[in-house]
Amino acid sequence: MDGIERRLGQSLQLRLSTWLAIAVVLNAVAAAIFSFKAAFYETNEIQDQQLKEVATLVTAKNVDFMAEGSVHYVPEFEPEAKVVVQKPGNVNMHRLLDSPPPLPDGMRTLTLGDREWRVVVRTVAPVTRVAVGQQTSDRNEIARNSAAATLIPFLVLAPMLAGLVFLLVRRIFMPLARLAGKLDVRPEHDL
Repeated sequence: MDGIERRLGQSLQLRLSTWLAIAVVLNAVAAAIFSFKAAFYETNEIQDQQLKEVATLVTAKNVDFMAEGSVHYVPEFEPEAKVVVQKPGNVNMHRLLDSPPPLPDGMRTLTLGDREWRVVVRTVAPVTRVAVGQQTSDRNEIARNSAAATLIPFLVLAPMLAGLVFLLVRRIFMPLARLAGKLDVRPEHDL
């Protein structure tokens, strides 16, 4: 009879620990997914705001200087890592950001050639417009890296919490195990 109670107690303890640990891990996974998506979205929002801020720095007087500077300082080996300032239209092979001229002012995602860009178009003077953009591949990489950093607490704390659940359940079941041990040494007819 003593083996039955012990196995029943251990089975109950193991099942409770397992289900609680599964609940902890599932909640951690759900929280990690939410955290990742929220951080990814927030990082893209910050990058959009940065593009808008660059666009507000462009005036009719400095647009040519800023456009030349953005092309000049873009390295050949990593053109997607830079913010590009250009006047819309005048499509040619040497421009990184060639957008069609009739674009209205505002933020949008454009596919130009074989690359996708996040672009803000702004009118800086009655006859002068500017497009400020960055390739989405680089923006997404930055957003993914930022969002991945939010996963570290979940990767560290979820296993620790699952282990703590096992320890707590074991500790809570100790009095039951002691009682079962005392009952095991009693004769069958001793109530």
